[in-house]
Amino acid sequence: MSGRDNIVRTAYAQDESALKALWRAVFGDDPADIDHFFETYFSPELTAVIDEDKTPVSAAYILPVGRLVRPGRTPVDCAMIYAVATQPACRGRGYGEAVTGAAGNLAVKRGFPAVVLKPADDGLFDFYGQRSDFREFFDVYEYRYRPSALPAPTLTAAPATPEAYRALRRHFLDGTVYIDMDERGLAYQQYLCAASGGGLYALSDGGRDAGCAIVEPDGPAVHVKELLLDSDRRPKDAVSALAAHFPAAEYAVRTTSPCAVTPPTGKKRFGMLLANADLENGAAHNMKWYGPAFD
Repeated sequence: MSGRDNIVRTAYAQDESALKALWRAVFGDDPADIDHFFETYFSPELTAVIDEDKTPVSAAYILPVGRLVRPGRTPVDCAMIYAVATQPACRGRGYGEAVTGAAGNLAVKRGFPAVVLKPADDGLFDFYGQRSDFREFFDVYEYRYRPSALPAPTLTAAPATPEAYRALRRHFLDGTVYIDMDERGLAYQQYLCAASGGGLYALSDGGRDAGCAIVEPDGPAVHVKELLLDSDRRPKDAVSALAAHFPAAEYAVRTTSPCAVTPPTGKKRFGMLLANADLENGAAHNMKWYGPAFD
C-alpha cells in the first residue's frame, strides 16, 4: 500500500501499544476506553499508519460496520474510516490526508464496496471533497428542543439490546438508503453512550413499536444521536418520552426527515462515501442515512 511519497503502510500487531499512545495523545480518551476500542475493532491489516523514527505518528482505522442497503438492490459490505489521528508535532505534513486516502483504498481491496467517512466539521467536509475521492452522500435533519416546548408524553421509552435495536432500525429505515449497522457496531455505540448514562432505546405506543433512539447525555444537554420514527410521528413526541429518563436543559436531535408540523433546525451534510458510481447511481433520489458514527 502506498500514500504520500509511499510512506503509508498497514499496521503490525506489535504497533498496538504505540497506536494506543497516539490515540491518547490526540483524543485524550481514558486508557480503559482506548483498550475497549482496540479489543472491539483493532485489526492490523485494516489499519493504515505512517512512521517517523520507526514509530507510528499517524493512523486511520477501517471498521467493518455492516452493509449499505439500497431499495431494490443487493446490500453491500460497508466499512467506516474512523479515528484519523496525527501526533500534534507532526501535523501540517499531509499525513492525515495520506492515511485517510490509503485506508479508503485498502478497504476496497479488502472487499468493502461501500467505504464511508464522517468528517468532524464543515471544514473537513470541504477538505475531503477537494483533496480526496470521498463525496458528500449522507444527510441529517436536526431539531433542538427546550423542555418547555415538549408536549405531555404519549410514547414510552425503554432500553434496548443491540440485537433488538438493529431489528427496529431495519423496520424504521425500510425504503431508504442506509447503513445497516451490525450488532458489534451497535454494542460499541451503546458502550460509548453508557459512559454518561445513555444507550440504545426502543419507543413504543401501547405496546406497538413506534421508533428507536440512541441517547447520550452531555452536561446540561442530551444528544439524541439517532431518532427513527413512523412517518406520522413528531420528533418532539419521542423526545418527551426520552425526557422522562433524561432530564435536561436542551435536547439536540438527529433524524431522517423533516416533520411537516415542526420544521427542523436545518438539514446538514453528515457523511461521505468513497467515490463509487454504481453505489451513487443506485441511491439517487432517496434519503441516505448514516446513523451511529461513534462521535
